[in-house]
Amino acid sequence: MASYSTAIAVSAVLGAATVLLLCTRDFLSYWLYVRPLKLNATGSKLPPGSLGWPFFGEMRDFLKCFKNQKPDLFVQAREDRYGKAGLYTTSMFGVPSIMATKTETLRFLLKRDDVFGPGWPSMSAIMGKHSVVSVTGELHKSLRRYLFDAISSPQGMRLAIPHLDASMRSNLKQWADQGSINIRECTRNLTFYNIVDNFLSMKPSPEVDAIQRDYGMYMDGIRAIPVYLPGTAHYRAANSRRRLKGRFQEIIDTRRAANVHHNDFLQSLMDARSADGEPLTDEQLTDNLISLMLAGYESSAYSMMWVLILLAKHPECLAKLRVIDETLRLVNVAPMVFRTVLQDVTYKGYLIPKGWKVMPWLRAPHMDPDCFPEPERFNPDRWDAKDVNHEAFNPFGGGIRTCVGNQFARLQVSMFLHHLSLGYRWELLNPDAKVDHLPHPRPSDGGPMVFSTL
Repeated sequence: MASYSTAIAVSAVLGAATVLLLCTRDFLSYWLYVRPLKLNATGSKLPPGSLGWPFFGEMRDFLKCFKNQKPDLFVQAREDRYGKAGLYTTSMFGVPSIMATKTETLRFLLKRDDVFGPGWPSMSAIMGKHSVVSVTGELHKSLRRYLFDAISSPQGMRLAIPHLDASMRSNLKQWADQGSINIRECTRNLTFYNIVDNFLSMKPSPEVDAIQRDYGMYMDGIRAIPVYLPGTAHYRAANSRRRLKGRFQEIIDTRRAANVHHNDFLQSLMDARSADGEPLTDEQLTDNLISLMLAGYESSAYSMMWVLILLAKHPECLAKLRVIDETLRLVNVAPMVFRTVLQDVTYKGYLIPKGWKVMPWLRAPHMDPDCFPEPERFNPDRWDAKDVNHEAFNPFGGGIRTCVGNQFARLQVSMFLHHLSLGYRWELLNPDAKVDHLPHPRPSDGGPMVFSTL
């Protein structure tokens, strides 16, 4: 009887402590984030949700869902608790945020660059303050025009195709000669060598390997909590970026000193001139070179990897025309993007406060059965339906900040799939491998595969 009473008392104390802890959390978050908004005076209300603990926010839930191979539970849990509002108050990556999950809401946020500006966590340290990702207004439009002309215009594509074609043929033959490959490592190497060849006219070498190592650490910290402390992913990413910036500045200086013209993307950027005849500054060149190479590397490498894996599991889909789109929809290389709220906005009765972040959750419509029936099934045929929801498909973001390298990424994957389907066969050795979703979706074992010619 005494032990039972003791257990009851302990449970009561723990329950009271939990309630007190949660009340303390909510009070601190309210005082820091909500009270300055003066909602009562304006009659405004925030979307439903929770801010969690100051700074840490709901990152624990986010990381738990992604690390347990169930990233969509993060959105589903909020829909179950607060309803399918499509907007949820949260706190992520150290800042109060509004998460958007519905197609029409994403379109609103992504197309209103006048009120939702660039907002990547720790923008300057990770993306560079002169990058097209970071700048706004007319400067953003002019930079984007330069970059598009260099990488995504018909002329830019024609420049890239011979290099990509030779690279695809050579690398696929090497894979077949090896017989057994790790597909994550192989597609990353193939894509990176394509990038440095087309952007910098560099061939595989120890210097290129060093650049690739820095890009690997940079990519791993892109979506990390912005804590600049030794040992953190953010710290490694910021330092890797500084080394990349230094390397690229040396390449630019060497080219100018040698006065030799190269037939690559960097040369196109160096030759670009504004309407007033002004060239890009070195800061603009290096920041945007880093961003462009990241865009082409990240999306292409993971898309190629997943095309191979999904077709190994579904060989009957090889002849389908929309394999690439279905891979991008299902894999979701970039699950969300970030924007900063430049002025108070009221949307569907909810306040989106100035100074907060908004996170268009690109992954959510892709995995919403109302948008794509049986969303977890790899089904390229869905794109042939007359009622397919194209507006819900945003693998490269949207609006004027759509990834400027998306056409180059599609070109790489298309050429890869072309050569793959004509001359090779492959078998996945562990089709049931777990998927690690952070920082990008990939098989936990790297995707061991048997690869051979037809």
